[in-house]
Amino acid sequence: MSLKALAVVLLFCEALLFYHFFVPQHEEHHEAPSHGHAGVAHERTTLVRVISSRLTAAVEVAGVQVAAVKEEGDKGRGIFCVVLREDTLKVSLVQRFDTYLPGADKQLVSFLNGIHEGRIVALAVRDEGSFSLSEEVRTALMKMGSKHVGALAWRDTWAMLFRAHGPVLAEARGRSPSLNEWGAEMAISSEIALTSVTACPWADTEEHQLRHRFCAKYEGYGALCRCHHRLSLPRADTPDNRLTNVPTAVMATDKRPQYLMRTLLSLLTAQGANRANIVVFIDGDGREAQDVCRLLNITYIAHIAPSKKNGRIAQHYLISLTRLFALFSKADYAIVHEEDVDAAPDYFLYFAQTLPLLDLDPSLYCVSAWNDLGSRHAVGDARRLYRVETMPGLGWLLARKLFEGELRAKWPTPDKLWDWDMWMRQDEQRKGRECVIPDISRTFHFGASGVNMNPYFHETYFANRALNKELVLVQDIEDLVKHQYNALLDATIREAPSVNHNGDPCDASLFPKQSTATHLLFLELKHGSDWQPWLRLAKCWGLWDLDARGFHEGVWRLYRNGTPVIVIASTSPHYTAREGIVPFKMAATSTVKK
Repeated sequence: MSLKALAVVLLFCEALLFYHFFVPQHEEHHEAPSHGHAGVAHERTTLVRVISSRLTAAVEVAGVQVAAVKEEGDKGRGIFCVVLREDTLKVSLVQRFDTYLPGADKQLVSFLNGIHEGRIVALAVRDEGSFSLSEEVRTALMKMGSKHVGALAWRDTWAMLFRAHGPVLAEARGRSPSLNEWGAEMAISSEIALTSVTACPWADTEEHQLRHRFCAKYEGYGALCRCHHRLSLPRADTPDNRLTNVPTAVMATDKRPQYLMRTLLSLLTAQGANRANIVVFIDGDGREAQDVCRLLNITYIAHIAPSKKNGRIAQHYLISLTRLFALFSKADYAIVHEEDVDAAPDYFLYFAQTLPLLDLDPSLYCVSAWNDLGSRHAVGDARRLYRVETMPGLGWLLARKLFEGELRAKWPTPDKLWDWDMWMRQDEQRKGRECVIPDISRTFHFGASGVNMNPYFHETYFANRALNKELVLVQDIEDLVKHQYNALLDATIREAPSVNHNGDPCDASLFPKQSTATHLLFLELKHGSDWQPWLRLAKCWGLWDLDARGFHEGVWRLYRNGTPVIVIASTSPHYTAREGIVPFKMAATSTVKK
């Protein structure tokens, strides 16, 4: 070789090295396909291809597109997930998580943890998927085998193909050259050998046969379908005799069967559960939600409600509650639950203790298991109960005489696209009556997707809620009867110390830490419906601030720094129980200091 030719070769090699190490193109990671531990691999392989780009996220099997993001713009943004069966490579589940917004990343990990062992899982970013991808979730994905998600940045493309609870088959990331540009389209692929699905070596019982059939048919049930870490299904009931004639209606749709499974398991494992008294009402004719009920031996009734969106939900409630009271003709009360709400261990015990209040006090509208102000940092005593003027829902006790005697006849008609719960909170329905709630909720709203819910909204207002974990005997319920409740409240206001009203009400240090003494804060409102000062205070305390909730006659009760607090509006009749204090005036620009 001549010196000139040798120089050309050296320059070419130098250019290759520079291109490889310094030019940001894409990162790729491959591993040999795994056949899983549960089945036998066949000799024939099939090519699976995953594509990630600004405009596309798609999965192809044997050259045929089997799943793709169809929505355009922000509606199609995020991480696209496709689950393929290992024995056929047919699509068993598709989901998209908008990880540009907070909260969606946690839903992504929950989704991945629910996938059955051995399944083929494809992940692909469309447009943008990194902005709210937390370190916690990145770490979880790295534990699943990802080599590149830790470095995933603004507008990078990224695709990953792996076996659930197994090795990564292929992965690549395309780096974004600048803030205004997207990474190059990534297309990864792997030849995958089909793997037969071998039945788990469970005992040959009717329960396990049902479980085998269910797990072979449906996807996303995690431990329920794992051979070696399976979830035990509750079979023995522990009925509370005080609730013998109190049925529980679980309001469900056929769209979220995994949610329904979680909810029913929490109900069945709660102290006092009576399977015979639980009825699931399913709006829609999808079989999966019905099979969830069959697996758990729970009665269900399916129908298709008229109307659409919130109007359809309202009609679903009307049809379901009407049928429930017809089925349980001796029931004077019913518990109303929803398909995306966990029940505390003492859920039924709580209602058994508080139900007599609805007979004792005609000024009560309902008993609810949910505290609208019940964030973890704002509660402190599971024994405590409060009266509130708003109807919280999310696990509540409904009287037959209220439903059949008042509500049913004037329930919103199908042409009204109203929220049923907002309608129930109106003065025309409430008629000055109140609901009883616990300080620490007996339910947790885990559903992050639905007609009125998305991951961002859930992360902002629901993810930080407290759920009681112990079996608790609540305070003397006679103290919740209105005249007694107000007398005790006024006595506390007269004697309790007030905070320094020259300080900043948003500053948590205004309140002592872990004091057993109730402390008072007085708040100036211009008139009875002037809620803005409270909403500003609620915002800077990290509480629900979209409308005024959780109050009784202008009084809110909660905890700050582990200390019980009573906030008293200047318009409240209880304000006169304490004289000589100038109330706080909440400025329009208050600092958030949780």
